[in-house]
Amino acid sequence: MVDLLQRYDLSPQWDANQRRVLIAANDVAPTYRDDAVQATVGWPLVEMALQSGQTPVILTGILRPSPDGDRAWCRVLEFAEEFGISVSFEPLLLGERRGG
Repeated sequence: MVDLLQRYDLSPQWDANQRRVLIAANDVAPTYRDDAVQATVGWPLVEMALQSGQTPVILTGILRPSPDGDRAWCRVLEFAEEFGISVSFEPLLLGERRGG
């Protein structure tokens, strides 16, 4: 998640208490779908939300252990859709950010 955010100059902040990645962006209007990530697969869930007050969740991902510490993973296409990023296939390519 953080690698994708940094690629598009979106500043992330980890909120360990709520297991959330907070995003500093004022051009994002979340269209979050709560069925996007299956909670039944056994991995702890992590949420991404905006850094302002009681904001809605942007997307949900999973936390997976890594030798360098836990890493958050999310669906790339859902990430692109939420942040207005163009996408093409063959091979998958993330393009420019169009804005929210």
